[in-house]
Amino acid sequence: MLLVLLMAGLSVASAQEAGPTSPGTGSGRIPTAMSLSPAEGWSCIRDQQTITASATDATGAVGGARVDFTLNRFPEAVGDIVDVTGGSGKSKMDNTYAYADTDGSGQAMATLTATRPGDTDFTAYVPGISDPSAHKDFGVMHWVDPCPSFPADAVNAIGVDHPVTVNVANVSDGAAVAGVPVRFRVSDDEPDAMFVDAGGDGNVIAGTTDDSGAVTVTLRQAAPGLGDNTVFIEVLTDDGKTMFSHTMTKTWRSPVLGVTAEGPATVGLLREATYNIMVTNSGDFAATNTMLTVDLPAGLGSVSSTPEGAVSATV
Repeated sequence: MLLVLLMAGLSVASAQEAGPTSPGTGSGRIPTAMSLSPAEGWSCIRDQQTITASATDATGAVGGARVDFTLNRFPEAVGDIVDVTGGSGKSKMDNTYAYADTDGSGQAMATLTATRPGDTDFTAYVPGISDPSAHKDFGVMHWVDPCPSFPADAVNAIGVDHPVTVNVANVSDGAAVAGVPVRFRVSDDEPDAMFVDAGGDGNVIAGTTDDSGAVTVTLRQAAPGLGDNTVFIEVLTDDGKTMFSHTMTKTWRSPVLGVTAEGPATVGLLREATYNIMVTNSGDFAATNTMLTVDLPAGLGSVSSTPEGAVSATV
């Protein structure tokens, strides 16, 4: 009889550990407010996006508060829950409902995906918050077929024009998508750089993708100078909302060349002398197509050089 009671006690404890957590909090603090981010977002189909619920009280983030994530179904709805993350208690019940406890930062997250274009309406609910006007929040994720490819960070020599290109193509069939609005902005001015294409006002320029799905703008320095520029790029909806964004760092670098020569200070008549000439680069950018020119003093002529050079009179 004692053995049966002990086994029952172990069974009950295991079930409590594996089951949903209490609507209260593991930290002993009761949240009084919650928020959900993003309230509205965009994603390429077949990709995935994470929504984050945050629970707080008057003193800050609350850990251990249960959050219920629900995808709201309607005839045209798309999207599924892939996973949930947070504190110790979490479970994905099915593709439209999951729960998780908030972590030490007061956050619980649900990851969503969709295989076709459409909208996912979602709700996050914190049952530990008693106020019905504060215990839930809502959002929507728009899933689209056209997906952008953004330019990578770039390093170039100072004073050289730099093309910045965004390409947009469908995920479903790879077809290029024309007519997608894209906006570019230089968010700093050290060194001073601007867009020189028509239709811009210097630091900001907007365009639309062409039939190849590309839009290209040209970034130019006002004067050659070392440093970094940050280019903020946004792919927009037709009514001007930001669907996708990307930050590109444009680094301007330069070679710093120096020349030293070693050889005898005096040379006897009709004698040969050898001079070793060293070209150095103490800069942070490779020097290409660099030519060394040596002007020979009067009375001297060139016999040979390694590598072989072109001789013209005393040069």
